[in-house]
Amino acid sequence: MFNIVTTLFRGAAADAEEALIDRNAVALLQQKIRDAETAHLRGKQTLAALIARQRADRRNQAGLETRLGDLENRAGEALDEGREDLAMRAAGAIADLENEHKARCEALDRVGCEITDLRTSLERTERRLVELRQGLIVARSCDKARRVRSALSRSQLGSASAISDAEKLLKRVLQHSDEDRVISDTLDEVERDFSGEAIRDTLEEEGFGPATRVRANDVMARLKAGKGRNAPDHAAGQPGETGVE
Repeated sequence: MFNIVTTLFRGAAADAEEALIDRNAVALLQQKIRDAETAHLRGKQTLAALIARQRADRRNQAGLETRLGDLENRAGEALDEGREDLAMRAAGAIADLENEHKARCEALDRVGCEITDLRTSLERTERRLVELRQGLIVARSCDKARRVRSALSRSQLGSASAISDAEKLLKRVLQHSDEDRVISDTLDEVERDFSGEAIRDTLEEEGFGPATRVRANDVMARLKAGKGRNAPDHAAGQPGETGVE
């Protein structure tokens, strides 16, 4: 049981770490590039120090070679003059200088190899840093586009929710409006019933009393009589007239 809980905890921690890295990938990439640039700068400083050391050793080596040449010449002159004692002392000094010269040559060779290796490594690192800087530009653009898409998606979700709510409210308002109109129409009918208008309309439809509205039967009768809407109505006539000459 404890192992299961521990495994779940480690899994949740790993998921949280991955999510944190995803959210801050560009910032982490920037910092990693800065760290690499700092280390690269230290490498360049080391290379510069090695090159300065190499140049100084070469100058010392040239001075040593000059001293060797001078001692050999002087020892030769001493031998020519029969001063073997001085020549022997010069030979000892020459031997020491030659050993030093050999050691310096070996040191110069090692420094030269270190400079070559370090320069090759720095050139390779420089190319990789250039690629990383270019990749960072692309990563920033992609991350910005991703954030815009994410914000747009959230906005669209909110907009869709707002539209849905608005449609429901509109439907509700229209439904209430229809109900109000039905109630109003019904109220008008009730008012007509109580005011006597309904029975008056019924009596008028049955032909009792003067007509207050034009009816289809009136129009049909007029059409059958061949009279237009604006034709004089001789049948109606003046009060007291029969309509016949």
